[in-house]
Amino acid sequence: MVFIIYGYEWGFGALCKYFGYRPWTYTGMKPAWVTSFSDGNITLLFFPLWYVYALIIEPLLKSLRIMVDALYDKNYLTWKKFWGLTANEQQ
Repeated sequence: MVFIIYGYEWGFGALCKYFGYRPWTYTGMKPAWVTSFSDGNITLLFFPLWYVYALIIEPLLKSLRIMVDALYDKNYLTWKKFWGLTANEQQ
């Protein structure tokens, strides 16, 4: 998950740099080796932060998906249930 986050951050930073916009740049940070490989688009100093974030968010998203799937299987997430319509009332 952390590598996916870094991939998105690097890709978005490279795309913005291509169009002449730098929303963030890590080129001036020390030590220089943490940003030199990515042209300043990403920094390895935030790796622990992104790792903890992934450890917290991933289980939350998985449990949310399980709850939504359970509600969908019971037909609680259909527009008919939302508006209080049933099959008998439509006929």
